[in-house]
Amino acid sequence: MEQRKLPVFRTVGRAYGFFLKKFFSIIHVSWFGIALLTLLMVGAYYFQVNPQLGKSTIWVAGYFVGQVAGMIIGVVVFIGLVKVYFDMPREKGLIYFMIDSAFWRFIIANILTYLLVLLWTALFIFAEIAGAAVLSGVDPSLLMQDTQKLLELLTPLSKVILSTGLIVYFIGFVLLAVRLQLFYPVIVVEQKIGLWRSWKITKNNFWRLIGASIVLGSSAALILFVLLGAAAFILGVSDFSIESGGTVDLKPQTLTTTIAWGSLALLTMLFFYSISVGFSSAAYEALKLGEEV
Repeated sequence: MEQRKLPVFRTVGRAYGFFLKKFFSIIHVSWFGIALLTLLMVGAYYFQVNPQLGKSTIWVAGYFVGQVAGMIIGVVVFIGLVKVYFDMPREKGLIYFMIDSAFWRFIIANILTYLLVLLWTALFIFAEIAGAAVLSGVDPSLLMQDTQKLLELLTPLSKVILSTGLIVYFIGFVLLAVRLQLFYPVIVVEQKIGLWRSWKITKNNFWRLIGASIVLGSSAALILFVLLGAAAFILGVSDFSIESGGTVDLKPQTLTTTIAWGSLALLTMLFFYSISVGFSSAAYEALKLGEEV
């Protein structure tokens, strides 16, 4: 059984082609989610311009609800986009908002991915502290309680060794991110959790996936830099940032510019969602076919 190599530029092309060719279907499965996120953004603006609310119970509750709602909406849109890519059956009404078995598989897969990253981080911290203890001849429990003492006891050689460990940690993190990134096409198409399946079909394609991701990300960033720069000029926005929870920090800031710029930010997010789904789905398609050769 031959393992197929990922066609880098063809996969990137299909990601953009998905956004362009199926734009109206993409809008169908995402407009309602975008509308809800816009309402959340207006709510975030209200909290931002009313400092008397401070960190009150209402503020905390609103922030929490906004975060959870944003996550749910994002997952629903992601799944809808995968269905659009593969021309799978979906709700045909004006509003698409389906929480089905794929939604829960997606949530479980994300939780498992988070736990894997947490485990890898814990192993790294334990290995670094144990290594520092061996190199410095100090009780590891003391080093866990006093990070400053750990830094003071390290010799130049031990710093090099521990820095190498940090590089290994980063490589492991990137490896997980790249090899597991095809799990959501698997979730929708094969109706599985998808993590192990993604790991399996991306075998021997790590560098090709890295290269394709860099090409896609850099080209998309360039396109959006030009478009957002033009939009900022038209709206008269001198400075902006999109903070956690969807709060838009603009200079100057009015309700009109907040809604306009926030909507543009959400459309930008939809663009990234679409090309991300298109990329992963195209890669899954190519590698899955290769597996069946």
